[in-house]
Amino acid sequence: MIRELVLLGLVVISLFLSGCVGSQKEVLVSKEVSAEGATISLPDRSFSVRIAESTFSSTQKVEIAKPSQTPKPQIGKVLVSYELLSNAESFNKPVLIEFNVTELEKGSKSNKTLEEKYVVAYYDEIGKVYVEVPFEVDTAEKKIVVKTDHFSLWALIGVEDYVVATSPHFTIRFYDSSQAAGLGAREIYGYVAKVRELLEDAYTIYV
Repeated sequence: MIRELVLLGLVVISLFLSGCVGSQKEVLVSKEVSAEGATISLPDRSFSVRIAESTFSSTQKVEIAKPSQTPKPQIGKVLVSYELLSNAESFNKPVLIEFNVTELEKGSKSNKTLEEKYVVAYYDEIGKVYVEVPFEVDTAEKKIVVKTDHFSLWALIGVEDYVVATSPHFTIRFYDSSQAAGLGAREIYGYVAKVRELLEDAYTIYV
């Protein structure tokens, strides 16, 4: 009886330890960043974090880690994702996150711009949803640059297959092959136009 209990205990401990190891994040790059600032990059320079001088009031450890799992977005496909980790509670200046899309663009025959092909978003753990953020494009270097005041899971999402309709306050992405009708429209483009108009009206009333 004692032997069986001991064996059972060892099995439980083994399962617990394996679960802990599996849930650990794989740290790809780690660096101590002082008040002077620094740039932390992956070895192939495909992803970088630029921390300006005086961003931190004291030396902080900053890590780029591979997420243990990457949630699926509502639209598009996650092309690359990294988790930024730090014990810093706040930033004195925005931090720049750079995605280099040179490798992703190799062999691409699309005539769409980088703004039309990609979305940058961080994952909101509370809402369990990706939050899209604005970004700037360095066309010459094929870099997508984001300013942020927090670290979390950041993802570059491909949305090349979608048609984009914009308005002053909204971006609507849809498949042009979608069968959608309603709101007085008989096809997808007319339907999207109606939705865009209603969203802007609602925005105006809300504000």
